[in-house]
Amino acid sequence: MTFEEFDVPTSHCPKCSSANDRASTESRTAPRAGDVSVCACCGEILEYDQRLRLIPISDGKRAAAQAHGLWPQILRYQAAAKRCKARREN
Repeated sequence: MTFEEFDVPTSHCPKCSSANDRASTESRTAPRAGDVSVCACCGEILEYDQRLRLIPISDGKRAAAQAHGLWPQILRYQAAAKRCKARREN
């Protein structure tokens, strides 16, 4: 699996307050408003707003991801981020 990295405007995770200024994606396209993201520091599932700031994922976006079969992949990314966090804390 190959990931492409993109610079994004710096924003802070609403859960852990970590600064995020990069995005990694398999799709090879820069993130857009409404795209789902996972905080690399805490694993919180988020989405990008119109200014590419990270915000809590909306119920509608969560339902759409589940309906389109994307939720298992999002949960895998979340689990990986949480494993990395656990390693950093040990």
